[in-house]
Amino acid sequence: MQGTSPWNSYRTSIKYVKFEKTVNANYYINHLFSNCTNLIEVDFTNFNTSSTYGMWGVFNECGKLEKVTFGNSFYTSNVKILQRMFYNCKKLKTINLGSNFNTSNVIHFSYMFYGCESLESINFGNNFKATSAYNFEGMFAECKSLASLDLGSNFSTSQSSPNMNGMFYACESLTYLNVGGLGGSGAQMDNTFLDMPNLNTLVIGKTISWSSSYVVFDSPSYWKKLLRE
Repeated sequence: MQGTSPWNSYRTSIKYVKFEKTVNANYYINHLFSNCTNLIEVDFTNFNTSSTYGMWGVFNECGKLEKVTFGNSFYTSNVKILQRMFYNCKKLKTINLGSNFNTSNVIHFSYMFYGCESLESINFGNNFKATSAYNFEGMFAECKSLASLDLGSNFSTSQSSPNMNGMFYACESLTYLNVGGLGGSGAQMDNTFLDMPNLNTLVIGKTISWSSSYVVFDSPSYWKKLLRE
């Protein structure tokens, strides 16, 4: 819902944001900085999100964003939606989510990091979980600079028919990928691992099965190891 932020009318003029005094965020902060096309840096140190439930598209289409500091008051334990949070943040190289970024109640991760083509590393912290999630569509698609991604056992779900379509599509630099915690029967996995020519090792869960009408994988000959954990 674009237009909900107080600075929407001059969003293209904003370059740097810092909350100097404590700000208690609303129930929803959807599209908070959406289409702030010249935004470079945001410091959330004094931004309290302990009562926030929706974070849809917070940095949607912030193509010049280079740095986000979340701080100790940026809580996500109540959040249900992280869809398109960093969508097309093309200049963002690193993301440090930290331990307060608890995603155990999130149901939608779709397109969260889509199009972050310069992103080289993500620090998920210890509480980045998929316990309640069923939609991962395009979550890391077009992250063309990521070389290694270890979601591991902490990022686990056993929801029926989870949507993983295009989850890692065109992650062309990825050599190692661990999604061993993701499970569930009848997963939707169209093009999940498509256009990943440098992938050497893929770890997937023992309990996951899929039913897809399109290509789940490119040729398995790309990979030196295909493991189930």
